Amino acid sequence: MNLTNVDLNLLVALEALLRERNVTRAGRLVGLSQPAMSATLARLRALFEDPLLARVGREYRLTPRANELVEPLRSALEAVERTLQRSAPFDPATAKRRFRIAVSDHLMVVVLPPLVQHLREVAPGIQLHVRQVTPEISKDLNARRVDLSLQPSGLLPDVATQDLFVDRWVCEQLCSLPHASFSLGRTSLAERYLEPHLSQPLNVAVTCQSFTSLPFLVRGTQMVTLVQHTLAARVQGEAEVRLLEPPVPITRLMIAMCWSSACTTDPAHTWLRQTVADIAKQHGKLPPLDPVE
Repeated sequence: MNLTNVDLNLLVALEALLRERNVTRAGRLVGLSQPAMSATLARLRALFEDPLLARVGREYRLTPRANELVEPLRSALEAVERTLQRSAPFDPATAKRRFRIAVSDHLMVVVLPPLVQHLREVAPGIQLHVRQVTPEISKDLNARRVDLSLQPSGLLPDVATQDLFVDRWVCEQLCSLPHASFSLGRTSLAERYLEPHLSQPLNVAVTCQSFTSLPFLVRGTQMVTLVQHTLAARVQGEAEVRLLEPPVPITRLMIAMCWSSACTTDPAHTWLRQTVADIAKQHGKLPPLDPVE
């Protein structure tokens, strides 16, 4: 393939198609309508002599040839981006860009609302797509499917990380009562943190996969729950719960943001990280708790 015969804009469109595996979504990323993106896909198929995207049921999947293109294409485009970034300063007031952020459940309440409000005021052209952190987050960051993740520190050794603030766990009422607890598996969070310090197993009556739901699940019951202090302090009034220090020592929780090291020198990404750090520092402050009874 002779590079002089290739429109480099096609490669940008190809990267979006390989990333999104959807013609409409890929078109939005590169500013093309669905018909225009379909025409671009047809040109790419002719260029590579391969279908690239194959329909399986209701979705598209990458062909073997397309899978081979993912990493080298991404590396090539990132090299071009880094070259251009040296001469293209970032102005948040006029910039048009879409960032994809993955956020742990409780940080959607603690950090996201003030971040969104701040962006509306200083960077109205910046668009956020927010999703929850999943077990695939490390792969998504390195594949540039996600720009930034906010979550507990120390979980992703293969990406760039910056600690933001320290959170801690708090209890509602007394630890001897039935528990509602966060759980993504067989062992609940309360069991993991509290049982090693107790003489008998906890009575875990309810588990769920949402930290933000827990204070409301225990409202009006005799249950207790273990949640992050920053979250509990924000919903205490609405949930009508009382916050107490845990009756046993529990390691505090460091919150961090993580990203692909390939994005570190991107001026827009650098600005976003600094903005998130400033917001987190301001809104991650912990109010005082009632003493343990």
